[in-house]
Amino acid sequence: MRPTILSSKSGRLPLITTIGVAMATFAAPAARAQGAVKDTLVKRSGERLRAVEILELGVETIKFRRAGAEATLPASQLAHVEWTEPPDSFDLGRGALDKGESEAAANFFQEAATKAAEGGRKALELECKFLAGRALAFGMGEDTNRASAAKAALQAYLDAAATGFRVPEARLLHARTLRVGGDAAATEAALKSFEEDGLKQGWGLGWDARAKLERAQLLLRQNKTAEARTTFQGVRSAVDAAMGSAQGNDATELEALKMLAVVSEGETYLREAKLADAKKYFAQLASTSQANPVRAAALAGEAHALVLGTAGKVEVKPLREAQQKLAESILLDTANGDTTAKALFLQGKILTTLGAQHEADNFKQRARDYFETVVKYYGTSTWASEARLELTK
Repeated sequence: MRPTILSSKSGRLPLITTIGVAMATFAAPAARAQGAVKDTLVKRSGERLRAVEILELGVETIKFRRAGAEATLPASQLAHVEWTEPPDSFDLGRGALDKGESEAAANFFQEAATKAAEGGRKALELECKFLAGRALAFGMGEDTNRASAAKAALQAYLDAAATGFRVPEARLLHARTLRVGGDAAATEAALKSFEEDGLKQGWGLGWDARAKLERAQLLLRQNKTAEARTTFQGVRSAVDAAMGSAQGNDATELEALKMLAVVSEGETYLREAKLADAKKYFAQLASTSQANPVRAAALAGEAHALVLGTAGKVEVKPLREAQQKLAESILLDTANGDTTAKALFLQGKILTTLGAQHEADNFKQRARDYFETVVKYYGTSTWASEARLELTK
């Protein structure tokens, strides 16, 4: 039974953990003549194993047939697969992801999984099942209903591929859906099991860092802010340890993970309403960081502290200061992700707070434009649900 897939809505995808992106290529006439579709395995070294019939994409070993002979490859050496002539819905799914339409992408990938199964392409079928679940997890934000749909889709993949190549990421995303769904005990159990299996099966230090981030976010959701702060600090150490052996996309993703941990550490002060501590933390981060995305997030953090400090009152000076910091944050956020979504949302909130007394007569429409931008282009961010709520007022 297929998991329920929600209707399509727009949004921009945040940066998130990924092992590799499946790319489509054209099949060579020889591959079609043999009656078997041949794909390409791309190794982390950049080497390509072409004309490969994939027998199994396992979490530990990749099994394939090439030139009539069966062979294996350690899964740790595989970057991604270039799929030859996947179903049209596969490319449509990728296109929907590029536009941030996560639910539509999930529908397309589910359709591609069915087509792949009909064509006897088991490895591609499982890949599509995973991509459907991941697309829904990307798009769930803090919405419990969407989290339920993502959980079901990811469970469908895990049930079909207990030892599959995508299992570590699928399990971590599954734990995230449990957290968003509000089941703290199940999330804790899932993360503990993940960490134990990762250590036992040697998934690598990168996965340990990712699991620590999920645990820190669980603690923050439970308002265990001091523990969360310590755990976010542990994420930074775990990333530094993992960077020694990381390369390519893994290194880029781990750097983003570290940035998120650094910023989230400051947000623990916001959660505790320790606004002076939050402003001090983010101000120091903004002044010392050389990376524009980090500075952007720090400026947005400073602005958030200023906004919270007004407690909804019309205090013009701190709100104007916040507006300036948010504008700079948007310009510096080259990642164009959750930081920009946060800055746009806060700009809208400031306009509604200042009102007609301190803004132009069209302040309501300008605020609405900010909220609509967050929903339309950053629908998968944590700020999209807040923006949707503002639009109902």
